[in-house]
Amino acid sequence: MTHDRSPAPTGRGRDVRRDVRRGVLLAVVAALALAGVYAAAVLTPEGQYLDDRLMVWAADTLPGRGTSAELLALVSAGTVLLAGLALGLLALAVHGPRRALAVVATVGATPVLARLLKLLLDRPELVAGAAGNSLPSGHTAAVAGLAAGLVLAVPRLLNGTALLAGTAAAAVAGAATVMLRWHRPSDVVAAVLLAAVVGGIAHALAPPARRPPRRTVRSREHPTRLDDARTDTAADRGAPVR
Repeated sequence: MTHDRSPAPTGRGRDVRRDVRRGVLLAVVAALALAGVYAAAVLTPEGQYLDDRLMVWAADTLPGRGTSAELLALVSAGTVLLAGLALGLLALAVHGPRRALAVVATVGATPVLARLLKLLLDRPELVAGAAGNSLPSGHTAAVAGLAAGLVLAVPRLLNGTALLAGTAAAAVAGAATVMLRWHRPSDVVAAVLLAAVVGGIAHALAPPARRPPRRTVRSREHPTRLDDARTDTAADRGAPVR
């Protein structure tokens, strides 16, 4: 009786499956966290009150309202489009066309999904003056989507640096929207989590390129130590070397 055995997965296959699992895990965890933020900050009176108080405190205390407006003026559909195309070209050169398409889709889909969620999610008026849903922040989602695209586009060795830079940019954009009272802190957090969801899905659908393993080529002019030992032994015995 014979048993069919599937071939053992190669190193490349294991790496791809690991990348897919990581992307799916990131998307699921970020989606659950996004749902938790919405439930805590929007669907409870305590959450709505704290969210509004933090926004008012930031707007009245933190400096830089004028600078915040100037920074957010740079976040437009045109600038996001150009930056997304640039990141797509970078991903094309580093990882190939599939990853490049995923990068462009991440940059474009994140702010669009933020707008859709803002229309679909309800915000009950549990606290006076807290009506009107603003979750997630569109400006923060646009910057966070670019940050996710940057992490997807760069080589693996630069993932950490790109993540730090992208997180800092999203934090600055989110703080600016809060200081201008355009958005509550929960809106900013939700936008970053939304970008993580989209980026995780993109990473799972289009894993990054990996360099093939280096192969050691033996040259006849440079024998190995074992060959040297065989040669020396054969010469001592007076036998021909084979």
